[in-house]
Amino acid sequence: MRKIFLFLITFSIAGFAQKNKNHWQVAKFNGKVKTSHIVEYRPMLNDNVGSSYTEQFTTFNTMGNITEMELNLQGSKTRIVEQYNDKKLIVKSVSYNPEGEVVFLNELSYDDKGNKIEEKALFPDGSLLQKILWKYDNKGNEIEKKLCSADNCFERIVSSYDSKGNVIKELKYDEKHQLFETITYNDKRNNRTEIVAVYPQGELIQKFTYKFDKRGNETEVVEYDASNIIIDKKTLTYQYDKKKNWILKKEYLEDKIVAKFEQTLEYFK
Repeated sequence: MRKIFLFLITFSIAGFAQKNKNHWQVAKFNGKVKTSHIVEYRPMLNDNVGSSYTEQFTTFNTMGNITEMELNLQGSKTRIVEQYNDKKLIVKSVSYNPEGEVVFLNELSYDDKGNKIEEKALFPDGSLLQKILWKYDNKGNEIEKKLCSADNCFERIVSSYDSKGNVIKELKYDEKHQLFETITYNDKRNNRTEIVAVYPQGELIQKFTYKFDKRGNETEVVEYDASNIIIDKKTLTYQYDKKKNWILKKEYLEDKIVAKFEQTLEYFK
């Protein structure tokens, strides 16, 4: 379980990078953030008191990219160090346990346009755990992603985009069949406002709707079941620092607080 947890973390960090955007932009930071320290409290006893659940400490360079991340999930600690090439693209991500031993390596490859085309998750001895493969259209939009083991590719996602480069449809396949598709709707600010998942025959699986504040942060997430009935409604509130980055986020379900996130930011001078 611990190995799978680490694998998912390292893959998600690499996925945090987007072409033509640094990590500041992806995270929607204002100003030049040097470090970010986020503590999640869950469950909450009341509006202010809860148990520490996860902790994340992230360090950025002056170009706005992550250089190191420390993660603590209920005592399971991991340190991840990123390595970049001369084009400022992540080429290696190394995960360490608290004893300083390497537990995972992620190696990334790019085409001549800077598009990420392969990412391998490796054990310390260099053997392959899993890998992800990407394809792009002539505009640089990701149109296909494959998830593969050492033996075969077991999942494929095909994506379509609107004229602004927003994902509007994704088709998900296993080795032989289409499993389902998701349709995404966006507002004028390119915020995702609705995601609908349907089976190939068009039958509804699940639906989510979203609302945002003027800074682009989610303020409401509503989940619907296959009968289009609301089964979950989450609302989020924020407090901001002088640079208008959030420093406190609270998550509510049916008006009852379930989680609190505190973020401490240090800026480059």
